[in-house]
Amino acid sequence: MEASWNSPNTARNSSSGDKPNILIGAEYQTGQEWLQNLTTDGRFRVSNTKTTGQELAVAAQDVNPDAILLSPGMFGGPQDMLETIQRLQCDVYLLLPSNVDQETYLTFRELTNVKLVYKGQFNWPELFQAILSNTEAKRRLISQPETEIWRSTGAVAAGMYNIIVWGRSGGAGRTSIAMGLAETCAGRGIKTLLISMAAPCPLPYITTGLKAGKNVSEWFARPSVDEGFNNSVQNYKPNMDVIFGLQDATRENNYMQNPDTKATINDLSIMAARLGYGAVIIDAPVSVMAGAAAAISAANYMVLVAQPTIADMISTVEAYRLVVKSLSGQHMIKPGNVVCVLNRVREGMMPQNEFHKIGGEFLAKQDVQSPFPIIATTIKDDVKVQMAQNDGTSVLASSPEFAQGMQTLSSLILGAVDKTGFASSNAQSKKKFLGFF
Repeated sequence: MEASWNSPNTARNSSSGDKPNILIGAEYQTGQEWLQNLTTDGRFRVSNTKTTGQELAVAAQDVNPDAILLSPGMFGGPQDMLETIQRLQCDVYLLLPSNVDQETYLTFRELTNVKLVYKGQFNWPELFQAILSNTEAKRRLISQPETEIWRSTGAVAAGMYNIIVWGRSGGAGRTSIAMGLAETCAGRGIKTLLISMAAPCPLPYITTGLKAGKNVSEWFARPSVDEGFNNSVQNYKPNMDVIFGLQDATRENNYMQNPDTKATINDLSIMAARLGYGAVIIDAPVSVMAGAAAAISAANYMVLVAQPTIADMISTVEAYRLVVKSLSGQHMIKPGNVVCVLNRVREGMMPQNEFHKIGGEFLAKQDVQSPFPIIATTIKDDVKVQMAQNDGTSVLASSPEFAQGMQTLSSLILGAVDKTGFASSNAQSKKKFLGFF
């Protein structure tokens, strides 16, 4: 049956068994056809069929499927489908209308938990093989002992938001952005872990009620849940935990990847996924050799923090070039998953459109094919943010403008942007980006 948007609502249940567990999200007729194909093949079990995005999200939490097959027929358009996929914490195999535009197709293909995207009809043999292979790989990961967690370079759990906050120049407020983004994700109901990789780590001095001596060194020494993770992590506020970085700057090499070690930042982020965290925010050090490369290898999203100056623009271009070119193949960060935040902006600095334009021109001279990252948000320099950190209180509560910038940033990472290359705060421009008809 040819895929298209919009259709009526009905539902259907199925059986259970020791096979890949499939949840179907489709209009009734399409759902029945898919159910028959899966049942006839015999290698899968279908736990349920749902006909609305809300029902699907609830069912996904209840049955914890290995994969979801998703049809456009249960959605009014791409935005509805996108919002549903962002609520799912499992592999998604997606069908789009055959006449969908290329930009909308690429938007869905770049989502972290979307494994395959088809237009018009599924290629069932290819789809079956992909589900079986991906399910086997995930189950093999989960079955490993705590000290033998998957350590492949660039391994990121499906559905996870592993976000590195980075910048190649100091003073732009990288730690403030990481802290604010983590607080905002937690405020949206996402269980969030903030990991600092700074050395010496400033977080013990800008948070209250937490112990400075409890840090990531416990994880490096004993990479297990009980001895390492639980002795490193501290709860900061509802839905938000933190792991402090090292206090001894001479030990920064502990952050670097080592094929022979059982404790890496990759291991830590994968363990966080197994423990139920939906977002891991990594405050990375400036230097690549001091651990930024290890943080990059553990991430699937990146926030580059800069001030709108020529010097910071050049540093941002170099950071982006490292990610998309020099370190290509060593991480899971797609070019479209990199955004830039202009922070601590003062009067007389470069306007964001000029920063973006010149940055793009400079990037092109570096023989990088990907466009310059979008400017997610621009935040004015506000002394109240620094005062809040000095007092150990929330940076979000201190400055409404900073809080609004974090809301825009988190919505962009979890949602969409318009085609101009800048963050879109209104529904109309989001619809334009997502190819509404």
